[in-house]
Amino acid sequence: MPAAHLKLRLKALMIDYVTIVIYLLVLLLVSLSLYIVILDGMPELTESQSHWTSFLTTILPIWTYYVFKEAKPPHQTLGKKRAGLTVTYTRNRIRGSILRNIGKFLPWQLAHYAMITVLHYCKYFFLKIVINYFRLTIHYTHSHFPSFYINIRDYNISMTPRKDY
Repeated sequence: MPAAHLKLRLKALMIDYVTIVIYLLVLLLVSLSLYIVILDGMPELTESQSHWTSFLTTILPIWTYYVFKEAKPPHQTLGKKRAGLTVTYTRNRIRGSILRNIGKFLPWQLAHYAMITVLHYCKYFFLKIVINYFRLTIHYTHSHFPSFYINIRDYNISMTPRKDY
């Protein structure tokens, strides 16, 4: 692949990447506004709800944008248009665009799936450890220095901050 062609492809990729990041930032701002103003805090989602929310708000809209922009003339996303590149198809352009973009965004969806699954598993695993094995009590002594008493099964460990500083 000639160096000039590679530079054009990287330029298109960067512009498309920036477009995706802008969409995700707008989505973040809208979501945070919704959570703060209407819902009065972030809702607790199940693992399944998290998977669907991730798919429906990130992967599906971006994948749909790519499919439509590359399937219909001039067969260019914003980045490809700025770089002067065009996607060409030898057969059915809609089917080709769908398959091409499934190949692009399936790894992203699998990464979302893995991260959400791990985060939910770790969250509940960690809480189970904390609740079952660590009984953490924070109280204040008479001088208002916090003291921590942690009961790890049968071991009592106390940590009191130094008062001489």
